[in-house]
Amino acid sequence: MVDTLENNVAHTLQILYGAEYIYLCEEVIGDYTKRGLSGGEKKRTSIACELLTNPSLMLLDEPTSGLDSHSAQALISRLKKYAEQEGKSIVVTVHQPSSRMFHSFSKILLLSRGQVAYYGPTANIGRFFSTIGLTLLPHYNPADFILEQIKGPEEVRERIVAAARNARQGPDCPPELRPEYNPSQHPLCDHLIHYHEHHIGHNGIA
Repeated sequence: MVDTLENNVAHTLQILYGAEYIYLCEEVIGDYTKRGLSGGEKKRTSIACELLTNPSLMLLDEPTSGLDSHSAQALISRLKKYAEQEGKSIVVTVHQPSSRMFHSFSKILLLSRGQVAYYGPTANIGRFFSTIGLTLLPHYNPADFILEQIKGPEEVRERIVAAARNARQGPDCPPELRPEYNPSQHPLCDHLIHYHEHHIGHNGIA
């Protein structure tokens, strides 16, 4: 029993140090009657609790919502560092990330009205758009540029989706994202396991 407790404590500290959350250990979370952590710190605490289960794959829905730009970038940087050090995969959904945050991601999955508009390495997204005549200007936030194109004329959106559909025929595209894939024929768990093992891979945040 003692060994188990000591192992759990050691594991907890290892995770918290790796994700740079150790400073939260002595803090009181607080509630509506007692002041404690700020909203951003509570969000980071919630993520830290998930990290304690040592998952190989984490899905985080808008973890930066409600945070200022500095706190949001700090959170993403910690998650990326943790993923690289521990060999984990982290998938996040974000709205309007800063340019620095955008380039923190290993891969991008861009959706438009439920359709895949891009999937691939973050570093290649500028080249993808240039192939359809949409040039990303230097020193321009790629996230803002993408949003402007997707929200632009319907003809432009259709060109983007069509180009993404053609790109998804390549060998590097997950079967789950290919046009002919039928999700109703496969359990959800199989989707996540296959995607994690073969396409997200280790050492990255997408």
